[in-house]
Amino acid sequence: MINMNPYTGKLIFVQIASYRDPELKKTLKDMLEKADEPDNLRVCVAWQHAKEDKWDKLTSFNKHKNINIIDIDYKEAKGVCWARNLIQQHYNDEDFTLHLDSHHRFTEGWDTTLKNMIYMLQLQGHKKPLLTGYVPAYDPKTGKTENDPWRLVFDRFAPEGPLHTKPETIPNWVNYNAPIAARFLSAHFCFTLGIFSKEVQHDPEIYFHGEEISLAVRAYTHGYDLFHPHRVVIWHYYTRSDQPRHWSDNDGWVELDTQSHTKVRKLLGIDGEFIAEGDKCEYGLGNERTLEDYEKYAGVLFEKRQLQQYTLDNKYPPNPTYTTEQEYNSSFLNFFKHCIDIGYDLVPLDDYTCWAVAFEDVDGNEIYREDALPDEIDRMKKDSDNYCKLWRQFNTDVPPYKWIVWPNSKSQGWMDRLEGIISPRLLEEVEMDNKVQLAENNIIEFTRCN
Repeated sequence: MINMNPYTGKLIFVQIASYRDPELKKTLKDMLEKADEPDNLRVCVAWQHAKEDKWDKLTSFNKHKNINIIDIDYKEAKGVCWARNLIQQHYNDEDFTLHLDSHHRFTEGWDTTLKNMIYMLQLQGHKKPLLTGYVPAYDPKTGKTENDPWRLVFDRFAPEGPLHTKPETIPNWVNYNAPIAARFLSAHFCFTLGIFSKEVQHDPEIYFHGEEISLAVRAYTHGYDLFHPHRVVIWHYYTRSDQPRHWSDNDGWVELDTQSHTKVRKLLGIDGEFIAEGDKCEYGLGNERTLEDYEKYAGVLFEKRQLQQYTLDNKYPPNPTYTTEQEYNSSFLNFFKHCIDIGYDLVPLDDYTCWAVAFEDVDGNEIYREDALPDEIDRMKKDSDNYCKLWRQFNTDVPPYKWIVWPNSKSQGWMDRLEGIISPRLLEEVEMDNKVQLAENNIIEFTRCN
């Protein structure tokens, strides 16, 4: 490969958070073997492991001059962002940094390719470019890889608040000769200037969901421009269904997750929640751009969980500008998408004619209905995760509070209704409003009587 990049010979700080992962050793080996300049890698691994995990031994890497291993008993681990934050304390002014998980494979010369992309973007005027995305998949059992580059697009707002994304192949990627603009960020692949490890450190109190959208906004407000690579550089192992996760080992993960969601909502102003004035925010937004700047760039309005049609259509950012504030505000849609999870034990029959599927607001009013018919039911009952995933999406000005699934079968007719709360916070808000109204009425009545 001809390399005219002035960054040849510059150091890369590689960050790998690993939790009881049998792919870790293979990832390290492949990364070093495929790099053009392996001696210029400075690798730090948060090695969260159990003694009984026989495959999780790093003997061959313990004394590697370029690999720093933070040895952590898995019982002491507190989540992925906590582990990534530990790693970032070992940053030593390397020129670049690469965030990874511990289950990856690499193309030949991946380090040179990434440096070349950064240099190309800087020549185009981007002072602080950042390459990211859900990279294509590999299968460690078969060795098969996906060989089309992917980008991140909007998927949904979770009931708890964080915005979720999903991958898709970059349309017409063969016609691109440079990385493409991105709205969102993936923590399992992020390559940028090394100073990012100081400027935008992971918040150790964010547990899992919410990590990526908070990082995207924080990076953007710190002056980083987001891009997806237009060529495949690295692969990622996605399913890992037979491997342990932190939440499968830790009984306290729900509390950690709940606290994390609250923090993300306050950081981004979701549902009108904000960090109180005077409260310390060590892992907050930057000063080079504002939250509103990101929202206009990405076509997202966090406070109301809204987004623009341009974003829903997966068109490249930045989003169109508007001449008036009224035009801008009216450009947003109330898009709702939700997955209803139903265990096979709750729908055991094989002769369902349909499932009535409806969503209600907090007052019990139906706001949307789309029934599941036999073909969809059959597909769901063959899911490899052994439970039904019933997806629905629609536009609504009223926040959904509850879902209802009412199965009907040939042999038993209408069966017991299944119900689930989507957002308990809605009920809490209504109850609080009622208490406030009651208090105001009491004050008025007291005033009248006196």
